[in-house]
Amino acid sequence: MVVDKTFNIKIEEQYIHSEYVIVINSERQELIGSTGLLKVFELKSSNPEKPFFWGRWDPKAQVMDIDIYNADSNTVKYFRGNKKDCGGHHPDLIDKNNRTFRVSIIISGENIFQGLVFFNINHTAQFKETAHFGLTGYPVEFKITKGPENENLDSDRDL
Repeated sequence: MVVDKTFNIKIEEQYIHSEYVIVINSERQELIGSTGLLKVFELKSSNPEKPFFWGRWDPKAQVMDIDIYNADSNTVKYFRGNKKDCGGHHPDLIDKNNRTFRVSIIISGENIFQGLVFFNINHTAQFKETAHFGLTGYPVEFKITKGPENENLDSDRDL
């Protein structure tokens, strides 16, 4: 099973720097990119000199990470390592069942964003013949559809 998109993204802003805006369209389902990046939201500045941030789902670690762009290598290193008054790369998971993260982004001691991020992820599984699997920790809804690999399915009995 692979995670291929995010949806139902909700952000509860507790603080946002006056030069920044959150870019999110909860109607759009964000598909995973060829690099494995599954974007949840973007935090952009009106000042092109300032860094911008992407919140992304990391399917391997099953966490949300925040990446920084348009910043010098030292700022990126400090941000990722929570050093020298920079931080926010690894938000705190505060509710696993509802996939809720507490996000706190600080650059050079300047508060950029504080808030909660909630979202759903879509898991896709492709079966050739017989499959056995189990899921724990999250409510799951299944939808089985015919595709090129299983066009000869005639009933639920064949599944």
